[in-house]
Amino acid sequence: MIRSARQKRPGWTLVEILVVIAIITALAAMIMAVAPSILDKDRSVDAVTQLEGWLQNSRARALRDQLPRGVRLIVNDPSNPLCTEAQYIESPPIFVPNPDGPGQYPLFQGRVEFRYMEPPQVTGPLGSGIGRVCTIQNLTPEQALQVRIGSTLFLPTMGTYHGIIGIVGPFDQTQPLDPAKKSVRVNLDQYPDAQMGAGTTLTTYHFGLYGTPRPLLGEPPVQLPADTCVDLNAGVSLPFYPGTGDYDILFAPSGQTLRTIATGGAGHIFLWVRDPKKVPYMSPAQIGLPDVNNALYMNTLKAGGEQMLVVVKGKSGAVGAAPIFWPDSSSNDVYFFARKAVAGP
Repeated sequence: MIRSARQKRPGWTLVEILVVIAIITALAAMIMAVAPSILDKDRSVDAVTQLEGWLQNSRARALRDQLPRGVRLIVNDPSNPLCTEAQYIESPPIFVPNPDGPGQYPLFQGRVEFRYMEPPQVTGPLGSGIGRVCTIQNLTPEQALQVRIGSTLFLPTMGTYHGIIGIVGPFDQTQPLDPAKKSVRVNLDQYPDAQMGAGTTLTTYHFGLYGTPRPLLGEPPVQLPADTCVDLNAGVSLPFYPGTGDYDILFAPSGQTLRTIATGGAGHIFLWVRDPKKVPYMSPAQIGLPDVNNALYMNTLKAGGEQMLVVVKGKSGAVGAAPIFWPDSSSNDVYFFARKAVAGP
């Protein structure tokens, strides 16, 4: 009987083992170098996607329910407003002082009056509109108390919505108007310039007031992914955080944005999403620099890892995202890509 001898497999030489170890070590080092940046990018993209989804959901609810809906970015530390949590919000049902129009005695009926002065004589806080005066007239004392910062003025005949961002003051009526009634002069985030055309006065008896936003019933707070935030500091997000309260972004029943109730101001909304652990402070004032046109400031921003902007268009309320533009010889505007996004169709 012939037995076949097993063929022995040659072993690994020491050189071959060292080469394999060297290759594995090199690959591990490359992975360790690249993995953090990939994870940072993934977290930023996830945070931007979530924030876009919250805003788009709110806009869709406003269109569906025909009531103002939005998102409240919760601020825990007003001295450094880095938001990691949000809450869906709504405005209470409309309060209409005078749904039937002027009636037989228009001087005694509730109405909204716009007066554009020339030359400008009235100034106010951000977004008030130099030379523009808006007065809600002929309200009962109880009705006047419901006109607050954060309320929304609805003008159905013009199809426009206006966020109230300032109260100049309630005024008692003078004769021949009813002395028991009050007028409230308000500052708005935007004025009906297009509807007024070349006119300097406009009075409407058809108007409504939505109350200040409140948390949407049954909707728990929502969280951004770990190690991400929305930085609301001045010089980072726009319009910047005013220093008190939370940061509300509201959509009208038409779908258009009512801007941020806290800050007011015309224009678009840019929300800066970043990792707060990379760089604790990013506004020029916090870093101790005079302005953003500074190379040291730009380097500080870049050290913050992967960063993006969530953009809300001023008129349409459309929501999108854009990367940060790191300044070069062509421009020093970090919002360059975001501005191009909102300028498009």
